[in-house]
Amino acid sequence: MCRARKLNDAKKLWSRIFENGLLPHAYTYSTMIKGFCSEGLLDEACKVFTGMKEGGYLPNGCWYFITISQAGDYTKSIATYW
Repeated sequence: MCRARKLNDAKKLWSRIFENGLLPHAYTYSTMIKGFCSEGLLDEACKVFTGMKEGGYLPNGCWYFITISQAGDYTKSIATYW
């Protein structure tokens, strides 16, 4: 959904994951973060990133490169939440 620019649908599904007691895996977290970054929603991406860390998933160098490159020229980056 994020790739298809259906971020509102992705956000609804994201909420339902937690409402149903499920936990997303690293790929799901990364996809949501990339979707938020590509739409310029860095605060939302940072919230998901924080949840990712709390869920026990640690990003690697490749993940940082993709995420920060999606953030574009924003002065705030997800790396500050690490």
